[in-house]
Amino acid sequence: MRSGATFVPVEAWHYNSPEVKHGGHWTDVGLLAEALLYYDKVYLGFKNEEELAEIIDRFKASGAADDLVDLIRDRVLVPYYYACNASRPEARAVERLESSGRRGGAGGRL
Repeated sequence: MRSGATFVPVEAWHYNSPEVKHGGHWTDVGLLAEALLYYDKVYLGFKNEEELAEIIDRFKASGAADDLVDLIRDRVLVPYYYACNASRPEARAVERLESSGRRGGAGGRL
């Protein structure tokens, strides 16, 4: 039974998901998947464009880009950018979602 909300920092680094990091990935999607099983709302913590882009690319590669958009639209998955810099990483990531062919609603835009 799912309930509540949680914050999931998906960054893979040497002390958190070292095998994922050494495998060449920026993010631990397994941690995200587990959180989606147990919580009604998951705040997806990312700190740079590469992390968000990798999450999007992994959903697209598995044929689940529409599922990602639905999770975000339904506010089950809430992207949360928490790094302290002035760049806008979400711009290129949104372009990746739009290029997945998703249409409808707001024209594929989030």
